[in-house]
Amino acid sequence: MFMKAPDKYEYWPTSKFLKVKCHDCMNEQVIFNKANIIVKCLICGSTLALPKGGKARVKSKVLAVVDSKYRKRERNG
Repeated sequence: MFMKAPDKYEYWPTSKFLKVKCHDCMNEQVIFNKANIIVKCLICGSTLALPKGGKARVKSKVLAVVDSKYRKRERNG
């Protein structure tokens, strides 16, 4: 049995949630940045993001990245 040497860094998911604003009705909505389907506004139905294989192509204005506790950080010890 071989044990893997510990990595210096812990790696966390790179996906994020984005707070975006619809350009037609000014509705603010949270979407996933790696969406695999077309994301539409819940109010007016205009397209907010398109799937592009990996990360989605966001067609609306990004207001903020929703903060996540999962980040790449250095291990202590």
